[in-house]
Amino acid sequence: GASPGDQCRRAAVKRWPPWLEAETTSLEPGRRFIIAGIQAEAGWGKVVGGDTTGGRKVIETALGSVGNRGGFILKDPVRFEYGMTLAARPVTHAEGIAMLRDGFDYGLVFIPATQLALGRIYEQDGRRQAAIDAYQQTIRLWSTADARLQPKVQEARDALSRLTAEGKK
Repeated sequence: GASPGDQCRRAAVKRWPPWLEAETTSLEPGRRFIIAGIQAEAGWGKVVGGDTTGGRKVIETALGSVGNRGGFILKDPVRFEYGMTLAARPVTHAEGIAMLRDGFDYGLVFIPATQLALGRIYEQDGRRQAAIDAYQQTIRLWSTADARLQPKVQEARDALSRLTAEGKK
């Protein structure tokens, strides 16, 4: 089923305010930045609501309108979920993997998260060595992380043990 966040996004899209449809390039940069973030989230709502094509267009337009401003605070949560969604669908699988693999090389918050996600995806795809590499990166980057992230580190350790044991069979 859909997560509570996805359910909220779908509900928000149904009540999309007209001002979110506005073209933002003529706005003052601070306002453009905020509206683009909201538009990107609403685009994600369209994707989880079943309108992948429409949602992708909204996300790409919104994120593209702010360029490099906003960094991980504005863009990365939406981009991460977007990459995961693309990777989960057969038609866009390779595109999603590329986005996760190449699109988060600057953010310390998202590098380990993308490595864990890629480990899961590669393992599911049967790409054993790529999965091992991704899980090793996750462990290396998050080994001293806060306690709330340690279950993810343990997940990566368990997956790594499982995959290396399979290789010895």
